Amino acid sequence: MSVREPLGHTFEEFCRAEYSSMANALTWSLGGHDLGREAADEAFARAFERWETVGAMGNPAGWVYRVGLNWGRRRLWRGNRERELLTQIPTPDVHHLHYHDPNLASALADLSFKLRSVVVLRLLLDYSERETAEALNLSVGTVKSRLHRGLTQLREQLEDPAADHYPVTSRTTRRTDEEQSS
Repeated sequence: MSVREPLGHTFEEFCRAEYSSMANALTWSLGGHDLGREAADEAFARAFERWETVGAMGNPAGWVYRVGLNWGRRRLWRGNRERELLTQIPTPDVHHLHYHDPNLASALADLSFKLRSVVVLRLLLDYSERETAEALNLSVGTVKSRLHRGLTQLREQLEDPAADHYPVTSRTTRRTDEEQSS
């Protein structure tokens, strides 16, 4: 049984409901507005081609995110600066993102790709641990571990007593999987 219900019966409904948040999440995860949008476009195009299968999934948005993330990573690997980009992805262009704090954008950009991907899904898209694990094809334990490490690094980088207003706690506002099942 899946956690997330499909948001629409048609691809058009799904696209209208999910494109903006998916493109935003991919922008954060991949570190650049153009690459994030290209990855979202590619992932949605692939979803459209396979909509009969993807639309029947319990979490089609998770599938789209994973496809976009994998596509973007391959793009980074193929570039002239492949190793540099994978270890030092540039700070996202914060003018295109929901969080407009350059300190938070810089702190997120400093996270490793693996940690940032988990943090983005849990905090920006408000996915549960199980949904995050499904989207990234990881175990729930790996998601918990990466989230903990990522949030710890964010706290250390932000080191501002006023930073408590950022959503960097060990629990987000979304209920955990255990709370959802009870």
